[in-house]
Order: sequence, then C-alpha cells, then structure tokens
Amino acid sequence: NDYLKIYSSGATFLGDVTTAKTVQGGQYGTFAQGYTENGPRIEMPQTAELTNLLAQATAGGTSFISTTQGNQGEATMRIDFRPVDLNNDGQFNGANEGFIRVYSAPGNAPYVVAMRPTTGIGLQNSLNCGHYEGNNPPTFVAAADHPNIPAADDWLDAVTDTDRRCYLGGDDSLFGAFNPNGGPGQWLQRAVVPDPALVLAVGPVEAQYLFPINRTFNPSFKGVIYVEGKVAISGVLRGRVTLAATNDIIIADDIVYATNPGAGTCNDVLGMFSADDVIISDNTLNAPQRPNSTWNHRTYDDTKDEFIHGIVLALDIFTVANYSSSAHSRNDEACEATTWGRGCMYLTGGIIQSTRGAVGQGNGRGYLKRYSYDQCAFSSPPPYFPTTGHFSRGRYYEVNPVSFNIGSYWSLLVPAP
Repeated sequence: NDYLKIYSSGATFLGDVTTAKTVQGGQYGTFAQGYTENGPRIEMPQTAELTNLLAQATAGGTSFISTTQGNQGEATMRIDFRPVDLNNDGQFNGANEGFIRVYSAPGNAPYVVAMRPTTGIGLQNSLNCGHYEGNNPPTFVAAADHPNIPAADDWLDAVTDTDRRCYLGGDDSLFGAFNPNGGPGQWLQRAVVPDPALVLAVGPVEAQYLFPINRTFNPSFKGVIYVEGKVAISGVLRGRVTLAATNDIIIADDIVYATNPGAGTCNDVLGMFSADDVIISDNTLNAPQRPNSTWNHRTYDDTKDEFIHGIVLALDIFTVANYSSSAHSRNDEACEATTWGRGCMYLTGGIIQSTRGAVGQGNGRGYLKRYSYDQCAFSSPPPYFPTTGHFSRGRYYEVNPVSFNIGSYWSLLVPAP
C-alpha cells in the first residue's frame, strides 16, 4: 500500500510484486516476475472481525480476560503453548497433543514477562533470574532470595554463575515443578474434568490446568484463542491456531512449532491477530543483561537468539520494545558472524502490518532480521484468520465435453509465463 524503496545493496523478488504507489530504486531490484505500480490498495481487516473470533473462541472454551496494564512489552497474562507427549514416542506430532496453559497476575505485568527489577542493583531483586543449587535434583534459587551483602553465595553469584538463567513468571523451573499458585499470580484452571490419558501423562494436578487446542479432547474447539486485553506468549505449538487479542500481543520468549515449518507439512500454524501491536518484549530472556554496572552483558536464556514461527497481523505495527535503546551495544550478542545488540531474530511465517515497525537500527541496536516466508500461510492459513479478499491472477479454459480428450487437456495446463 506504500512506496517500495530499494537501496543500492539490492533485493531479489521471486514472486509477484505489487504496490499501490511506486517502486523507488527499481534499478537495484531483480524482479523474476516483474512488478506493478499504482495497483489497488489491500485494506487491513477491521476490529469488527474480532467479534467473530470471540464467538469461535467462546464455543471452544478458549476465551480469556486479561488487562491492559504494563508498559510496552509487558502483560499481566501469559499463554504458554505446551504440547504433551501422550503416546510416549518422544515427539509432539500427534493430532491430540496440543495444549496451552494460561498464567494470570493482575497488577504484576513485569513479573509475568520477566522484566529487569526497577529497584536494587542490576538483577539484585529479581524473582525471575537466579541459578541452581544442590543436587538430586538441583533447585533454582532466585537472586531476590539470596543475601544482598557479599557472601559465599550472594545475589551476584546467582546471576553470574555458569548455570544462571531467567524464567517467565509462573514457569515450572522457578519452583522445581508445576505450581498452580506460583509467584504473585496463578495458572487458570479449566472447568472441564481432564481426560484420563492426560492425567496419566502429566499427573492429576497439572492436567486440570491444561486447555486442549485439539478436537480429540475439546470437540468444540474452533482453532481460535481470544484474549480481551494484552497477552504475552511463548512455548511450542502443536496444532493450528489463530490467537486474537484486543490489545498488544507480546512475544515474551521463543514461540515455535512442534514440527519444523521447513518440512512443509502445515501441521502446525499460528496466526497472531492484534488489534494494536505485536511486540517482542525487552525482557531478561530476549535481551542480554548486565548483572550490575561493573559486569559485561550476559545471556540468560537457553539461546541468545529469538525464534518466532507464525503469521503476524498487527492493525498497527510489529516492533521490538526499546529497539533503539543504548543499553545494548553492537558487541553484546552476535547474530551469526555479525556482532549485534540482541542477536538474530529468526521469524518464519509472514508479517502484515499497517506501517512498518522497527526491530533494530544499523548501529547494532535491536535485532538483525532473519525472515523466512512460510508457504503454509498461503496454502493452509490459520483457522478463521482474516484474509484480504484479493486473489492471485490465474486463467481458465472452457472445455467442450463432446470429444473431450484428457491428454490434450493436460497439455494446456502449463505454467503461466
């Protein structure tokens, strides 16, 4: 819908390219199928489409009420996509193995998404960050639960040891096991008695807090999850889901498919439809942290990069919280062989937004983009996902049934030039 600008570094387009305005710097582009200027606009979906999605989610018991509390990149509700290996085959590709858990902590959005403490020195008072102590098995102890004065095992040791980690609010690792009331919030309990197979797989307690996103254990599930307000997401998706929110969708940690999207099976697909923004949080998992002002930045997640599988649809923008912050320099985390502020952002899927939101800067702040298009977004889109109403060009032939010859017909069906 806007100008398409290409810099002298060049760009290659393998498919159709259409803009409602003009191409600037077209001499720097390679267009395998040409391009069209001054074409028709493709209008964004309207917020009224959320009403339809609410109805579908309500029918499946996957409609939730959050709040709009918190700063940019924060939310008081988190959806944890959690597959369950019900058949003990070591994989999560069964049609009935997709579930979610929902954590809610009204009034404490920073804890839910594991933000840096606003009091103390560095990570001193963090409930989300710490290290492991003891054996059989080792126990996670948060920095806030360590002595503040220098000691053999103080808070600074907890966030500088080799086994340092940060976790999102309510995470099992913070408590050594699933805790329905862990931290200042709680996991939401499903009103339906869980299936015996699920109880056998995860135990009678956790089974009550798992919402099936499959038709086997939830026959009324329509493939839609709806949140009134902001919501943070993370985890591993098994299934085909559209997540709709009336406010921001926050990517608090990696959100990936159980089956690699490169396989092309389209077994798993996620559509993120936000009436406002889709934002990657600037939290202790996504961004490197300084334990205190005298230490260099460190990574507190299992990987230094962010991995996102899904199709983003933001009625405003897709962006990164504090992408231009000077708190992270070019040398903090590398993106592959390139030094950068927060490393790589690997997004496999698609991005639809009103105007282009920023995720980084050329000076090394924010992320370096590594985007890949998922063909499943076109061939097998998420359930009830808003579409454009526009169709690709094609051609057809009228066939006379008299003297019809299948061989001659197939010879006509050649790719369009």
